[in-house]
Amino acid sequence: MADYHSLSIPERIVKEWYERGTNEKEALFKFVSYWIVFNQLYNYGIENLDDYSETRRIQFFCRDHIDVLADIIDFDTPYLDEMKSSPVIDGTAIVDLENKDGDEKAIAIELFKKMSNRRSDRDSVKKRCSWIASDYIRIRDNSTREDTRIISLFMTMYRVRCNLFHGMKRPNAERDYNLVRDSATILEECLPALMVDTFGRSTW
Repeated sequence: MADYHSLSIPERIVKEWYERGTNEKEALFKFVSYWIVFNQLYNYGIENLDDYSETRRIQFFCRDHIDVLADIIDFDTPYLDEMKSSPVIDGTAIVDLENKDGDEKAIAIELFKKMSNRRSDRDSVKKRCSWIASDYIRIRDNSTREDTRIISLFMTMYRVRCNLFHGMKRPNAERDYNLVRDSATILEECLPALMVDTFGRSTW
């Protein structure tokens, strides 16, 4: 284990927030702590953060560490059940996907019905619905390439993060709570190995 005083500032940040997350009992605050760690990791070493969008930085990071993530993530574990039950969209609505299992276009249409009345740019909403539908199907489909599924999983967790930080997750809504709790569980399992793989040494 590295001595605390020998750690760089980014290493200290991830160490302190990860420890805060592991000691936190409330799932919501555990997730926030772990996401701060993940945020630090996927921005580490990037000189100009304006070069890429946040979503692209997350995708690049997952690709760069895909072997580590593939050794940890099991898509058959119960903590992915909530994400598999319905796409993660803005707000708390659960989309009715009856008879649309695996039909990406049909799922995107149902998403659009839920989301289009809250946004003025319909083309932008259509693109967003297509991305959400695609990620949802990839997480559920065992035949999808593992690296693609993992990236879709992290993009879905990013949606959970955005909904939470922008006030579209409710602490008393069961599905919202479950999504936050399960995202925290995934991060808790992945972050230690990602920290080592990013910095080249253990920080705790």
